Amino acid sequence: MEEDRIYELVNELWMKRQADSKFVPGETVIKIGEATYDNEEINAMFKAILDGWFAMGKYGKEFESNLSNFIGQKYCALTNSGSSANLLAIESLIKTGKITDGDEVIVNPITFPTTFRPLVNNGIKPVFVDVDLKTLNFDEEKLKDSVGDKTKMILAQHTMGIPNNMKLIMDIAEEKNLVVMEDCCDALGSKYDGKNVGSFGDVSTFSFYVPHHITMGEGGALVTNELEIMKHARAMRDGGVWQWCDKCNDFVDTRSCPHKLLSIYEGMPEDTHRNFSFHTFGYKVRPMEFQAAMGLVQMRKLPDFTKRRKDNFEKLVNGISSLGDYFIFCSGPENSDVNWFGFPFIIKDGTPFSRLELIEWLEKHKIEPRPILAGNILKHKAAKEFENGFRVAGEMKNSDKILRDGLFLGVHPGIDDERINFIIDTFERFIKTRR
Repeated sequence: MEEDRIYELVNELWMKRQADSKFVPGETVIKIGEATYDNEEINAMFKAILDGWFAMGKYGKEFESNLSNFIGQKYCALTNSGSSANLLAIESLIKTGKITDGDEVIVNPITFPTTFRPLVNNGIKPVFVDVDLKTLNFDEEKLKDSVGDKTKMILAQHTMGIPNNMKLIMDIAEEKNLVVMEDCCDALGSKYDGKNVGSFGDVSTFSFYVPHHITMGEGGALVTNELEIMKHARAMRDGGVWQWCDKCNDFVDTRSCPHKLLSIYEGMPEDTHRNFSFHTFGYKVRPMEFQAAMGLVQMRKLPDFTKRRKDNFEKLVNGISSLGDYFIFCSGPENSDVNWFGFPFIIKDGTPFSRLELIEWLEKHKIEPRPILAGNILKHKAAKEFENGFRVAGEMKNSDKILRDGLFLGVHPGIDDERINFIIDTFERFIKTRR
């Protein structure tokens, strides 16, 4: 078949590229993250394209089923980014009455704006609580103290793949009757007390951007056990069209549902097609079908990706542990199993070098370092736009330290032992020049 010939050519081209690739120390860039894929993903995307349907369809639905089963939740909505997943999750919580205008939500300042911006947009006040330097997540004592009369939700972001102490968070939530949302965009495959992150909260979000644990190029998802949350999430994802059919008792394809011409809204003509009958004024944040096809292959490879990330992290920790006088190395809380997004560390006070000197040395040797997310997001210029729209619960001492002195390196599956050894050697040579 002509189609088979395409796949054969892809396989030949991929094998040739692999044969031509070679790591040259000090010349080949060691990135913080990259897409780890091969001819299997490429052929899956070609097949989806050749099927002739480009918008999200059967591959997207299969991915939703696979992800929800993996996390241990009933429902999943695939989106075009983790940021969109956060937007839909928060607005779905509002639609279902779990949070509302004037409420307060506890958030981590070591973050990205798209984690909490939907709160501000809807008149809900983020309350920033300082973090622990080892876990990059909430300082547990400060978290307890930050819960007030207006607190309605804890937004538990699993930073760099490190799970929060979910027992503590769920205990607080039960005692205070709070909603819990998990931002797992950096943490697919991480576990707490044997359970996947994303399986604890009322709703949880994931990202499949290039450097993440699996990738679709761009992509994201939200998962939940609550049907009403998912009804609203899918409606808002699809422009505002209600995807749930009471007669079918299921989410449906509104093009093929036998009841597609039965208007579900009073005052609308009875023959209005459901694709043009809006339950809410929503968004259009679905991914492309070929992206979902890539994601299905990536999900099958996740166990191997996870092992390689963990191995790379351990090798780096063991290789530069002798430099502990200069660095704080991050770690997970008790009962956690971290699927590392990167290798985060913090330069200690009083070291004989600055962060800038280390960055310049690493970049000179073609090793990419990056800040730990935004550091303290409240120090950024953008925060001035919303300074009346959030509250700060006490000092941000550790968040400020991470802003000044935090970095992370890559541990993605594309980094092999040769690259790991080069990173370790580069660190050791840097320290020798500064002693």
